[in-house]
Amino acid sequence: MSVVDPALLAVSTGLSVVLLIVVVITLWWLDRFDREPISMVVLAATWGVVGAPLLVRGAYMVFTTVPFLAKAEIDENLIAFVVAPLVTEAAKALGIILVLSLSRTFDSPTDGFVYGAAIGAGFAVTGQLAHGFASAAGPGVATLTGTLGAASWAIAVHVLTTGVLGACVGAGRLSGEFGRRFAWPFVGLAGAYFLQVATGWMVLKQSAGLVASKPWALIILLFFLVLAVVVIIFLAESRILRRQLADEVRLGVLPGWTVQVIPFYWRRARSDWWSLRRERTVISRLLTRLAFRKEALLSSQHGSANLEGLEIVRLRERIQKIICPPKNPISPLTEDMW
Repeated sequence: MSVVDPALLAVSTGLSVVLLIVVVITLWWLDRFDREPISMVVLAATWGVVGAPLLVRGAYMVFTTVPFLAKAEIDENLIAFVVAPLVTEAAKALGIILVLSLSRTFDSPTDGFVYGAAIGAGFAVTGQLAHGFASAAGPGVATLTGTLGAASWAIAVHVLTTGVLGACVGAGRLSGEFGRRFAWPFVGLAGAYFLQVATGWMVLKQSAGLVASKPWALIILLFFLVLAVVVIIFLAESRILRRQLADEVRLGVLPGWTVQVIPFYWRRARSDWWSLRRERTVISRLLTRLAFRKEALLSSQHGSANLEGLEIVRLRERIQKIICPPKNPISPLTEDMW
């Protein structure tokens, strides 16, 4: 019977937990335009830590215990590069669906990326903990650098794959057209599957010495891919904000400075456009939500258009209470803004 090395297990567990906390907080902070409730981001990460691994484990038990499956001679490559990635991504995708059903503010690709990446990070941490138990009970000594590298690689892979899936679900949410709402998640699942297979192939070839011999080069490449996805999503949402807020300015609903400030993070973070920090936060969130609801309305060919239109009217009224209050107002922020 193997004896678990407590020191090695503690190092693996500690690194995994620290990386999870850092990733979740960073993802939440990066949702610049309309941050999701931190409680929902934690719920997404919890699904990644507990729910998705249990589903994957359950699928594995079915696959190995059902007689006709257990006795079938199935090629290992088929399992590694087809079955396993599909089961893994489907299990994580259920977490995104869960969050989507519970959240009232999940309405953009950035929101989807944050939730998906949190699920992916949690899933990677559980996998790394299992790997830590196996390593600590097995022969040999794992180095701190090796443990950190394995954890970083796992988190980067799952943040990238599930983040892309979540972003596509968010794009479908933003699209009001009925067909696109369902098409985008399937595009995301296909993208996540492709990335999962590609990264698995990289590991296989790296182990065989056929690609870069330094694993940290692959880890850095993955993190740059994650960063590229984040930048692309932010730029797309910034264009939506500029376009829709400019339309509101033309309609006379909003003052012109909103287009010059709200779509740009660093301009919005400054205090010179609005004195009170709490009011700046509320204004930014309401204007962002207004722009996204208008974007969904323009592409809507379904019955939800009426609901989107009603919310746009309500958002305009709330925004104008703050930006253009009456002469002797009661502070609009004493009302229930949400």
